[in-house]
Amino acid sequence: MHTLIKKLALTAGTIAMTTAASVGAHAQTVDGDIVPNSWIFVMQADVDAGAMESAVSRDIRKAKGKLKHVYKFGMKGFSAEMTAQDAKKFANEVEGVAYVVPNSYVEIMGAPAGKGKKPPTTGEQTMPWGVARVNGGSFKGNAMAWVVDTGVDSRHPDLRVHKGKSTSIIDNSRGLTDGQGHGTHVAGIIGARDNDFGVVGVAPGVTIASVKVLDDDGKGTVDNIIAGLDYAASKARSNDVINLSLGGGYSKALNDAVLRASQTATVVVAAGNYRRHAKDFSPASTAGDNVMTVSAFGEGDVFSISSNYGNPPIDCSAPGVNVLSTLPGGQYGEFTGTSMAAPHVAGMVLKGNVSVDGSVNNDPDGDPDPICVF
Repeated sequence: MHTLIKKLALTAGTIAMTTAASVGAHAQTVDGDIVPNSWIFVMQADVDAGAMESAVSRDIRKAKGKLKHVYKFGMKGFSAEMTAQDAKKFANEVEGVAYVVPNSYVEIMGAPAGKGKKPPTTGEQTMPWGVARVNGGSFKGNAMAWVVDTGVDSRHPDLRVHKGKSTSIIDNSRGLTDGQGHGTHVAGIIGARDNDFGVVGVAPGVTIASVKVLDDDGKGTVDNIIAGLDYAASKARSNDVINLSLGGGYSKALNDAVLRASQTATVVVAAGNYRRHAKDFSPASTAGDNVMTVSAFGEGDVFSISSNYGNPPIDCSAPGVNVLSTLPGGQYGEFTGTSMAAPHVAGMVLKGNVSVDGSVNNDPDGDPDPICVF
């Protein structure tokens, strides 16, 4: 059996030194705010997950650290709180470490568009301009959308949320609720029901699984996002989609986690709202056959002034300006950002086909992104 720590085969209580390189040698540059004394250890793919979890759980305390997450189903590894010196020492005592990176912060990639909330009106259903642009509005099948975000309002009358498969990665007293509104908005773009009120999504009525990884301010950390991806990868099926409308500075660990999760289901990610090249951000910079990075445009197919750009890693563009969708408490409102563009594509993936209809205008990189449609 492949073991993580050599002491598994030695005397209990003795940590055997290995030839693992130091934290400094493994560390990757992260262009973003670093979480103090917090590290993500990424293991080699052939590490035995059971042995890893057993060894880490037992030994991290002896290394003067606090274990946060163990990743077993997608990317293998774990996150822990400890000083840089202790992290370096621990990495040198661990067999099978691929690399170590500092933990960093991420945030949502969409914000209210300033139009206010709209209550549902019986007998009046709105087809949002973005859903119409991508030819959404009908869905048959048993695929699910895994919304890795701020949570989703499971009581919203226009959404079908699977409570049993939904979970919260972060520690708070609010459970699965969405105190920010972003995740509920993303969910509505993907799958708001086709009924006689509210809005209709790209794949109306699809079941949503909420994986809460961001707080009520729309902020979080890379290690929690990876934990959310690990959970989704353990439950999702090949015809499902995982939506990541979030991001931050470049993180090799987050990109690798997206790649590993994409071996289970298609992962759609937002390009980011920093008006810069998407290659400098994660998970936007992830490149893979089953990963789609999406920029944003507004009505008239005009590239959004706030959207990141760059093809690659951007695969296509989708509606992301003044997008009307669901909000907590049975409400509706307009958000703007690449956060709104990504779920349009996620809905198309669920419907089973993504094609192209033209390209965006005014793409700042001079190579116009194709427009994804169904």
